[in-house]
Amino acid sequence: MYEDHPQPPGPTPPTIEGRPGDSVLLVGDDRLRNALAAHLKEQSFLVIEATNGEAALEIIRGMGTRMEWLITDTHIGQISSLHVAFEFRFLHPTRPIVFMSGYDLPPEIARMQDVVTLQKPFSSNELLRVMGTLRSNRNAAPAATAPSC
Repeated sequence: MYEDHPQPPGPTPPTIEGRPGDSVLLVGDDRLRNALAAHLKEQSFLVIEATNGEAALEIIRGMGTRMEWLITDTHIGQISSLHVAFEFRFLHPTRPIVFMSGYDLPPEIARMQDVVTLQKPFSSNELLRVMGTLRSNRNAAPAATAPSC
């Protein structure tokens, strides 16, 4: 990843542009984080960056319900990305999570809803397409209705 790879011709999946107030917690090493943060900011996202799991947890707990997206590398230090994702999911049960990895992921991740895994290497445009698909899926989901009495 870390730079855009040419995309093969064909139908273009949905892409995404930030909406006012869309905040992304981006967790990863400097090289990955810097490249993705710049691209997300160009698309009008508010990007909050964390270098490791400890910093990510502090941000999640401090921002409360204002965090819209979690995008995390799987290798982020002593506190695992899975722990960070569970904490994010506890506060934000329906908000999307994107894992970035060059390795096989724990089965717990596969069982989570609104989660996508991007295998490295990938382009920043590929990340935007995945985010667009996640947002489209969330917008297309039927609204929950309260049971009638």
